[in-house]
Amino acid sequence: MAVPHQGMVRIARSPRRGSVAGLAGLLLAALCLALLLLQEHKSFINVPVPTHSKSQTATSCLEKRYEDNTQVEEWQRTYKGLTLDGDRLTEKILAEFYAETISGDGGMPGGFIKDLVLRSYFGRKFDVKMMPVLSREYTGPNHQPGKEDYKLALKNFQEEAKSGEHFLGSNDNLGWIWVGARQKADGLWLYMDRAPPYGERALAIMKADNIDEFF
Repeated sequence: MAVPHQGMVRIARSPRRGSVAGLAGLLLAALCLALLLLQEHKSFINVPVPTHSKSQTATSCLEKRYEDNTQVEEWQRTYKGLTLDGDRLTEKILAEFYAETISGDGGMPGGFIKDLVLRSYFGRKFDVKMMPVLSREYTGPNHQPGKEDYKLALKNFQEEAKSGEHFLGSNDNLGWIWVGARQKADGLWLYMDRAPPYGERALAIMKADNIDEFF
């Protein structure tokens, strides 16, 4: 599998012209959102940050691993990523984004993305909103994730991309499959759709007619 976009990018549409009061409201909302993001983490832009809820009574083995892993890889210190503007997703920009998406060596991803794929697609269960549901039926020692569990999750991820059965339902008819990350109360989850994840985190895109190239 190609390495998903290493800098998680929020896609936002630019505000349109309006009244002074409307502009002030937008600025206030943006300020509140920025404060909220800073309160949760430093940022979700550029450097992926493990996310979990401290209030949960039971901490999964994946979440424990996030807590224990304090190492920051060198690319995370310097990588700036490709800036995506929701109002200017031109063919050129999408081609550049896709080139970044498939710039890895293929096969199993590493680090946090590897765990996100496991978390989101191991059980291949989805709620009514087509978002993944966590399964902890791991086969490793002490019911922790084993090598085969990661392989199965990646296989499920690829099959879901090809079937489109659990995409969120949007389609801009441009031939791309977007891999997004959504923050829920129980952590960060991957999902796929046929349109940009406006307001959320864009990790990668696939060509709908050549999904295998992504993996």
